[in-house]
Parts: sequence; C-alpha cells; structure tokens
Amino acid sequence: MRRWLLIPPVASLFAVSFYESWWALNKAATAAELPDPRPWPWSVDGFILVMALMVVFAAIDGHSWGTWWPRLGLLSATALSTGIQAAWAPEADWAWALHAWSPLAVLSSFECLVWLVFGQDQAGSAPVDVLVPGSRERQPVAPVRTSAADQRTRTRPGGLTLAQRRRVEGWVAEGRTNKSQMARELGLSDRAKKERLAPLVDQLAAQQNGDRP
Repeated sequence: MRRWLLIPPVASLFAVSFYESWWALNKAATAAELPDPRPWPWSVDGFILVMALMVVFAAIDGHSWGTWWPRLGLLSATALSTGIQAAWAPEADWAWALHAWSPLAVLSSFECLVWLVFGQDQAGSAPVDVLVPGSRERQPVAPVRTSAADQRTRTRPGGLTLAQRRRVEGWVAEGRTNKSQMARELGLSDRAKKERLAPLVDQLAAQQNGDRP
C-alpha cells in the first residue's frame, strides 16, 4: 500500500520531464526543417516509453533472455534524444546540461513509474495452490480455491503455474525428461529451469520409477 504514495510524485516528475523533452525535440525538428516537426518528438521519446515498457514487462514475466533488444533500443533512443537536445541548446553556461537532463529524466521516471504500477503484481502475494513446491517448501494441505482461469495464469516469482505443472507431469508420464526442451516450450528462464523445473522433473521421475514393479 505504501508504494502507491510514490506514484503521484514519480508521475509528476515524468510529466514535467516529458513535456520539456517534447518541446525541445519539437524546436530542434523545426530548426532542422523537417516536413512536419510536430509529431516527430513521439518517434524519439515515444520510442523510449515503448521500449521501457518492453523491458519492464519482460523482466516481470521472467523472460530475461528477451530484454536485450528492447534495452538496446531504449538506450539508443535515450542517447539520440539527449544528444539532439544538448546539441541544439543555446550557447550559455550549462545550457547543454539542462537540455540533456530532460530525456534522462523521462527514462528514469517512466521506468520507475511502470515498476510501481505493474511490478507490485510480481511482489504481491499469490495463492499457495499454484506454487510448485521445492525441496524446502511444503505442499499446502488446504489450497486456496481459485477459478480455473486464475489457476492457469497466476504464479509467484520463480514458480510455475498450475497449467505448467500439469504439462510437466504429462511429459514425464510420457517418458520425457529433457529439462532444456521443457523450459523452452514453457518459456522459462535459465534460473526458473534450474530452481523450479529441474527439481520438479527429478521428483516426478523418481516417483514414477518408484511406482514401477
């Protein structure tokens, strides 16, 4: 609940810095005699916002492998916006620093704002019935009742959804034990494969072998 207290000031910082950066890019585009300079700032600062969303959501979903290309686009667009605004700044002491700060503030404040709004789903509590127990975790005796849609989609950081567990159980029952292939089909990161998938596969395989005469 306390994190919501940070949203208004962070949002205000983002709004002010985005406004300043937008009009600085607009003036630079006008001076560069672009055919229509009015929407051009969105192709730079708007690109920063979109790539920041891609980076944050990929990290929230646990797809660390998918963050390098939006991160590259994010840094490239920020560097371009910073360079343009610093280059077109008036010839006055520290004017370039004032102009260069706006796009950096846009990037930092917007990424913090996205984490505050959407990242709480990752840090918040999740129903215990969807967490795959590891070697140090106990199987819940009385799982919380959830809808079928929630059971298929909700998860805790580093854990597996109930639907993913069912798929793994079916694969092991068919004799499949290739953890790397399972992780790719489930879209898991290397960390999730090592900490969650591998112990589960080993546990299911041991149980299946123990049931055999």
